[in-house]
Amino acid sequence: MSKPGYIHTFSKKEQDRLLNQGQFLEPYIHRQIDFTNCRHVLEIGCGVGAQISILARKFPNLIIDGIDLVSSQISRAESTLGDLIANQRVNLKIASAYELPFPDNGYDGACVFSVLEHVDDPLAVLNEAHRVLKFGGVLYCTEVFNSGLYIYPNCPAINEYWTAFNQCQIDMGGDPDIGMKLVNLASAAGFKQIDFRDVSPILDQRIVSKPQRADFLNFWKSLFLSASGGLISEGRITSAVVSELHEEFNALIENKDTVFLYSGKQIECYK
Repeated sequence: MSKPGYIHTFSKKEQDRLLNQGQFLEPYIHRQIDFTNCRHVLEIGCGVGAQISILARKFPNLIIDGIDLVSSQISRAESTLGDLIANQRVNLKIASAYELPFPDNGYDGACVFSVLEHVDDPLAVLNEAHRVLKFGGVLYCTEVFNSGLYIYPNCPAINEYWTAFNQCQIDMGGDPDIGMKLVNLASAAGFKQIDFRDVSPILDQRIVSKPQRADFLNFWKSLFLSASGGLISEGRITSAVVSELHEEFNALIENKDTVFLYSGKQIECYK
């Protein structure tokens, strides 16, 4: 893989996919995020700035700081968020989530999106989030529960690929099921009033338009395949499995009885 501990790449193609991911997932994961009463918010692990862009649009009075450990991600975020940075609404830093370069009790709110799944000490990240929040400050944390993936009809190649994907993430020190542990982690970090909610995107017969079905499933296919190069090079899957995965996704698009659920979990909690 391109970087220890991270199953995806840092290529421009992957950065483009992350920006698209922000737009795709917005109706699911931002539905109950409310920073209306906040003035200054921190995103831990801001990546290419996809989530900050959404938050800045939804909450026009918000000042948002973002940190990420990877300089190329921050560079892309600076490009994505150029106008917001120029207007002093967004500030970005290269920094570790384990050692935030900010004083205690400085933020009204904080957020984490699909970061804890990639780190070897998620509690340390939440401890830092707790430290930099003011008393009464709110944290929103959204993470995956990859074991909760449900597909009907059964797709053997997708299942084989997904098993290899998740095992690779585990071997790299991550946790593809971290979403189910959010309440316990937040409690251990000292957060209170913890609300646990499901934010899982699902395709079923409520989406009848074939173009919409294709958009939905092609998004998830692109997410899965973002790790395919590394998985093949490490001998975890074969190119034949990837070819079969493409065929199975195409069949899911054509089948009106398809059910596809990608499991996401979210907490809202307070210091």
